[in-house]
Amino acid sequence: MKQNKGQNTGQGPGWHPDFRIAAALPDNKVVRTDFIINGIALAILAIVVWAFYSRESQLQEATAEVARWTADIDANKAKFNEALGLQREFSEAEKRLAEVSAFAKSPIEISELINRLGNSLPKLVAIDVVERREDVFVIRGTIVGASERATGIANSYLDALNADAYFAQRFEGIRLNNINREARANRLFFEIGMKLKKAD
Repeated sequence: MKQNKGQNTGQGPGWHPDFRIAAALPDNKVVRTDFIINGIALAILAIVVWAFYSRESQLQEATAEVARWTADIDANKAKFNEALGLQREFSEAEKRLAEVSAFAKSPIEISELINRLGNSLPKLVAIDVVERREDVFVIRGTIVGASERATGIANSYLDALNADAYFAQRFEGIRLNNINREARANRLFFEIGMKLKKAD
């Protein structure tokens, strides 16, 4: 009687141990794992390279923009300085105009005031500037002579102004604001403030 092919012949089991190492077998997947890993690595590298060049491009654009701004500033610097000079001249002219306007609106006759100041001057005393600051007339002048003598002349001139009826009627206070010695030129500079009386 013939034995069927699938039956045991009595020579031992029909199976045998599998001694293969699964880790060493080739990857038989449709898309291999190594390919996926390499693809991800390349994608990350491409993103890093793109980010680097994008940042570098932005930096170059910013540098070029700064260079253009600097060139524009240099090109307009002369015009700016000219405009600044004109503004200063305008401010000075406006200041002088305001002083003239204040003098013109003064409650006392300016020509008479100047005449009285000139007639009251002692020897060695010169008036350099007379200006008005709101309700105060400021007189700046020079006294030639030694320090002690010049100081005495300044105080005597101040007393004479306060004692003069013309000034007493129009000013409520005449004071020595400042006195400064210039030893080399043997001169003394003084400043007197004369506050106008308020109108009744």
